[in-house]
Amino acid sequence: MKLLRTVLAAVTSLAAAPALLLLPSGTAEAVPGDVVTAPLSELVASLPVEDEGPRARYSREQFKHWIDADRDGCNTRNEVLLRDAVTAPQITGRCTITVGTGEWRSWYDETTQTTKDDVDIDHMVPLGEAWDSK
Repeated sequence: MKLLRTVLAAVTSLAAAPALLLLPSGTAEAVPGDVVTAPLSELVASLPVEDEGPRARYSREQFKHWIDADRDGCNTRNEVLLRDAVTAPQITGRCTITVGTGEWRSWYDETTQTTKDDVDIDHMVPLGEAWDSK
């Protein structure tokens, strides 16, 4: 889990970086101490995945989400969609994104979404993981 958090921290700090990253070795082809150049999607795919242990007393409903913290009429999800769009969507009203407008690019799997409902907005550290780390 520590490796995942380290990689996620590196990825978030490089949001405007090109498609290739230089990261310390950790992939199967590398020898300790090597620097590996690879597409982000390959580096993410090479991360180890382990089964989760039990999660005591955690409930997703304990955490409010998609709120309008700054009270500007735009909830968190729409603010992130507007911020991350590579082609800006049309907006009506106070912050309603018009269906079928806008374009979003995924750094993780190098795909492009053109429908806002196909875009996942999530925490850099999932709430359950944060709960386990308290």
